[in-house]
Amino acid sequence: MGARRRRKTRSARDAERYEAQQRAWEFFEPKLNALQSFEEALRLVYEAPAPDSPGRSYYSNFGFFLQAFTPPAGGSLAEYGYYLQFVRRLDAAGKLKKGALAKIEADFTQAMKEKNPWR
Repeated sequence: MGARRRRKTRSARDAERYEAQQRAWEFFEPKLNALQSFEEALRLVYEAPAPDSPGRSYYSNFGFFLQAFTPPAGGSLAEYGYYLQFVRRLDAAGKLKKGALAKIEADFTQAMKEKNPWR
């Protein structure tokens, strides 16, 4: 008779999930930070892992952002910061309509306040 395998505790499963998410962020973040064009951004979104995979939400959030340059509800403050840096690079390269950056920044400022009211 073989030994019984013990099921992992909920806290152990949660810890594994958190660590996998962290590794996914550490893989995604430098790519996000290096983006210089909208085309590169689209290629990054197309690299998304399969649904329900660790890190999928980062790609989904960024894909949502690219549709209208609005903050995704599921995004983190860190993601918002990188999205703003990216859109500022696009603006500096002359890729945004005149005045669009101010509207985008205002939307993100409001979203960031809602995520962190103590800020």
